[in-house]
Amino acid sequence: MPKDAKDAKDAKDAKDASRHSKRKQQRIPGVKRPKSGYTFFCNQQWEKVKAEVLSCASAGDSIKLQCAIMKELSLRWKALPALQRVPFEKLAQQDSVRYRTEKDQYVRTQPPKKPRNNPYIYFFKETQQLIRREHPELKQSEVAKKVATLWPAVRDNPSQVQKYEVSFQQDLRQYNTRMDELNA
Repeated sequence: MPKDAKDAKDAKDAKDASRHSKRKQQRIPGVKRPKSGYTFFCNQQWEKVKAEVLSCASAGDSIKLQCAIMKELSLRWKALPALQRVPFEKLAQQDSVRYRTEKDQYVRTQPPKKPRNNPYIYFFKETQQLIRREHPELKQSEVAKKVATLWPAVRDNPSQVQKYEVSFQQDLRQYNTRMDELNA
């Protein structure tokens, strides 16, 4: 395998691993994600389609059987008129509401992240927003470089650094009150 192809494969693997870890982080323990209308349709029709597929096909590999069932279900879903999809879509909307409420309850029980005592972080957040408004076409890395070039002038001015220290103190007070609420 040529070196360039190997490097491209390694970069793709790293990107896929990063994407997978982000998805894994987004999952909330104990809270099932909302089902789609198609999923409700499949759950309702599964046994019926399974019986039809079994009667048409010989008893073979269970994986092939499941594939045949899923294929038939997808064909039926695609052929289903919009009016007949409405009950399944309503169930999906109800499940989405359930998910949001369970997620909100979970988030309320989680401790907030402790703010970092670093004036640069607060400077970065503020300046990044300004630069984004002025130059929306810039990539995130270019915005970060621009902010980094502005920081030395701010760092050398104690009154400006004090402004960001005050922001940190406010965030710390909010964090402490939130932690007190959770611990009470």
